[in-house]
Amino acid sequence: MNDDIADGLTAGVLDGAAERAFTFGGCDALAIALHDATGWPLVAITDHHNVHGGRAGGGSAMHWTVMHPSGRLLDVDGLHDPAELVERYDGYADDGQAAWGISSRADAEEWWNEAGRKVSIGMAATFVDAVLGRAGATGGDDKGNGKWRC
Repeated sequence: MNDDIADGLTAGVLDGAAERAFTFGGCDALAIALHDATGWPLVAITDHHNVHGGRAGGGSAMHWTVMHPSGRLLDVDGLHDPAELVERYDGYADDGQAAWGISSRADAEEWWNEAGRKVSIGMAATFVDAVLGRAGATGGDDKGNGKWRC
């Protein structure tokens, strides 16, 4: 694992170091951790030509999020309108146009592995409560099953 961006993280503390880590290289781990805790769909922001019928196909992802039940995208910075978040990545897309698509946990984990596991999924999981708090979600069930309400 590449610990460069993870070095400054304090488990569960959503500070500037965490915001940088989960914005610049660790978004995949955070999205997987959020998905595991909530069951919300994983979303890849990728090149427009990699999205077919609302699903992200092969190719690289520029950013990973989850789809909040409201239809907005959730990442370390909170909830986003999908079109506005995707627009931020247009300049990085191969064809000049980014798009979002639903993806699988297997695809997200494959990307996490290929991208060098910059932040462990276990470390990312310690930030789930704080990130969900930014989205206005409240508690899991009393057995720790991660069933979140909005």
